[in-house]
Amino acid sequence: MHTTMKLLVAALSLAAGLAVAHEPPPVPADYPSHRQVGGCTSQAALREGLQAYNVARLEVADVLRNLAKEDGIAQDSRTQLLGYAEQFEEMRRRMPEPDPDSNEFRNFDFQIGLAFASMAVFLNTKDEALADRFFKDRDQPASDLGRYLAHLERSRVHYTSQLDRARSVGCAS
Repeated sequence: MHTTMKLLVAALSLAAGLAVAHEPPPVPADYPSHRQVGGCTSQAALREGLQAYNVARLEVADVLRNLAKEDGIAQDSRTQLLGYAEQFEEMRRRMPEPDPDSNEFRNFDFQIGLAFASMAVFLNTKDEALADRFFKDRDQPASDLGRYLAHLERSRVHYTSQLDRARSVGCAS
């Protein structure tokens, strides 16, 4: 939990510093770019793969809504889960074009990360029973969370393998 808090504070500090400086945010070297890819994968296919991955990421809203309906969830936690679900749903409604080279998309990607970090802090500090439930369910392929995570991983692997193929020099079409 301490590491999560440090990460959150660092991210917020960076965002605040950038907002004051009015400069575009620095882009990590490993952040996916579609500008520097070869001809093995089309730009359209990369964007489609990235869009599918982002849709998969935001499907966590459905998992949170279903979890909030279950018995044994404290009312405060139920309210918080539904709030996070609405936040992810709102992100799904206003999802920008899947262009990792645009500031609009980078901001969107950063917001998703912050929302997940915020949810992790909530789980780790406010409701230990719910956090235990998340840890248990993530390893259960039949649970909503287990299915979500498996789908998310398939989507991530599909997109990153497309991106890797596009970056390789001597790939076969």
